[in-house]
Amino acid sequence: MTASAAWQKGRQRAEAGAEETPHNLAPLTGVVGLAWDATPDLSFEVIGTFASRVKETAEEDDFKPAGYGVIDAFASWNLTETAVLNLGVQNLFDKRYFDANAVSYGVNPSPAVAAQNPLELQTAPGRFFTASIDMRF
Repeated sequence: MTASAAWQKGRQRAEAGAEETPHNLAPLTGVVGLAWDATPDLSFEVIGTFASRVKETAEEDDFKPAGYGVIDAFASWNLTETAVLNLGVQNLFDKRYFDANAVSYGVNPSPAVAAQNPLELQTAPGRFFTASIDMRF
């Protein structure tokens, strides 16, 4: 089992003694993982990533993403002594969410920004699959 958490709180100044400048901070984020070695050649891992909602942003009208939880699942199979097959399903339950990096987008963008780079393009990827083979020489 693995676990980690991160939280930030701070003030930003361009230089010592200057007024505070606007900034964005990532919300409380945690990751929990559980791994199981079914056999010496086959292992599984499930990882959950959780984030609280964004409460503070640099500008009052910046987008404040809601909190989310995403589950990823992985398997690894030693095919031979030199080859390992890795498979994964990320965002297993196809959760629609915005990463904290979307806070830089205004809730009411200009028409040009809304047409060329709408907030909807900032959603995290839906469910996707990964596969790879590691070869050791």
